[in-house]
Amino acid sequence: MGFKNRFGNFLIFWGLISLFIFFASLYTPDKDYNYFAFLLGIVLLWIGIPLRRAKRPAPPKPAAPPPQAAPAPAKQAAPAAKKRGLLTTLLKGPPPKTAAPPPLPPPPAAPPPPPKKGLAALFAPKPKKK
Repeated sequence: MGFKNRFGNFLIFWGLISLFIFFASLYTPDKDYNYFAFLLGIVLLWIGIPLRRAKRPAPPKPAAPPPQAAPAPAKQAAPAAKKRGLLTTLLKGPPPKTAAPPPLPPPPAAPPPPPKKGLAALFAPKPKKK
């Protein structure tokens, strides 16, 4: 909360107290009304309300993170359909059935590993013959 807003709250607080003093003086038996408290309360409210409603300052912006490589774009799922209400269901009937998306094709088989060379080929286990 900015300084203007806090100062406006302060003025409104004291303006309301001043108006309370004036209205309390109306019920005194000696009829000695406190007009100064009334004027002070009105002036404090007149100044305090615009200050309280003043535009608050924007919060400080955080430091920008270092730029990173953009990730590969992923397939976005279609947004879920909005759920129909009771009245719409009664008037228009049940929602139409949506077709299931076609199944994804199986991933291609991985190629066999290349033959080993050098010492790794000498000490590798031999494949069993059937």
